[in-house]
Amino acid sequence: MNDEDESAPASHYRLPEEAYVALRAVRDQLLERLAAPRSPSDDRPDTVLPLTPAMLVQCFGPMARQVGACLDAAQWTRRR
Repeated sequence: MNDEDESAPASHYRLPEEAYVALRAVRDQLLERLAAPRSPSDDRPDTVLPLTPAMLVQCFGPMARQVGACLDAAQWTRRR
C-alpha cells in the first residue's frame, strides 16, 4: 500500500494555524469597516468622500502589516 496520498498536490503553501487565525481577523476587520454606520448622504451617486493619503495609511497600514506577517509565516512544502 502506498503511504503517499496521490490526490495531494505535489507542492503547496502551508499556513500555520496562528497565521490563519490572524488572516481571518484581518478579513473580519475589513468587513467591520465596510459595515460601519455611515451618513445617508454617503450613498448618493454624486457624493465625493475626501480621502487623504494619511487616512488611507491609517486604515490600511496596520492591515498590510498583519497580512504581511501571515504571508511570512506561510511555508512552501514539496512532496517527495
